[in-house]
Amino acid sequence: MLRIYLFLFVIATLSGIGYSAYWYYETSEAEKARLRENNIVLQGVTETLEKTVVELEDQASNNALMIKDLQESLQKSEAGLDRLRKRFSQIDITRQALEDPADLERRINRGVDRLIQNILSDTSPTTNELREDDGTNSSN
Repeated sequence: MLRIYLFLFVIATLSGIGYSAYWYYETSEAEKARLRENNIVLQGVTETLEKTVVELEDQASNNALMIKDLQESLQKSEAGLDRLRKRFSQIDITRQALEDPADLERRINRGVDRLIQNILSDTSPTTNELREDDGTNSSN
């Protein structure tokens, strides 16, 4: 009888060890499968983030170039403004208007025409579009 109990004990122990090994194998295979899926998802996210970083770097460099251009334009505008301030400080409009009003009127009209042309050239790609739209459809 002792042999039967010993045999059953050995069989039970080996069965327990075998089942534990099977359970460990199945659990680790399921874990590997889950980790593979997570790895695929993370690789996709990583690629997306890398593309986003590259796009942001490109945008940052483009913004830096545009800021540089704007700063140069601002400096030119400020220089022109300083030139105009200096010129206006030298002009006595009242005296010139009394001496030769027709000449002053021509100079003012010429300056206004140049200003309008500069504004039109700065704000529209072509002047033909402005001529086509004569404002008849305006709500004002």
